[in-house]
Amino acid sequence: MNIELAKQGQALFTEHCADCHQPRNGKVYDNLGTSMKRAYVVGTLLNYAARKELYDNCSPDTTIKLYGQDIKPCAEFEGVSLTGKKDLLMSPNAEHHGYNARPLSGIWAQAPYLHNGTVPTVYHLLVPDERPASFIKSRLDYDKKYLGYSWNPQQATGKNEGYMFQTNAIPALSNKGHDKDIVEGKRTYRLNWSGDKHGAFAIIEYLKTL
Repeated sequence: MNIELAKQGQALFTEHCADCHQPRNGKVYDNLGTSMKRAYVVGTLLNYAARKELYDNCSPDTTIKLYGQDIKPCAEFEGVSLTGKKDLLMSPNAEHHGYNARPLSGIWAQAPYLHNGTVPTVYHLLVPDERPASFIKSRLDYDKKYLGYSWNPQQATGKNEGYMFQTNAIPALSNKGHDKDIVEGKRTYRLNWSGDKHGAFAIIEYLKTL
């Protein structure tokens, strides 16, 4: 672990990544360059079913016994009463067309990346100019430098693990997306670090600490 590099990465992460990748960020992003054909986080039927099943099974009036006491587990959320809020249990379906930016704790152990698993390492996510069209999936050896499971077919492990994954086999497996900077007002969030690999490796070093 390079502590000084990780500190640099923390500052870059705070500037370019943290606003989106924060806990409980319910925003759905549709400007990442990924295919929107599979981007319904919650579809119409799932929206309806989740609302109905949740309320039927645990309404604000539902009471259970816990350690001999009557408890209403669904009466409130973080101090806010849920009584009369059935229609607010799920936001409108139109607001779910896009992708969530989830917190990145433990992201180093969650390769491959993007919604369809087409980017083998964090390095390739940050440096899209070097994303491979094909790589090995399902190896258990770990690439500590690039932050992802062993992916390079030219690096033999001596083990009969994994299979060749082709990212351009069909459109649904495209590895495009999260590869262009985003400008919001006067703020620019850098997503493409191909021109600043030192910065990319600094962020990688910081992500190792999460």
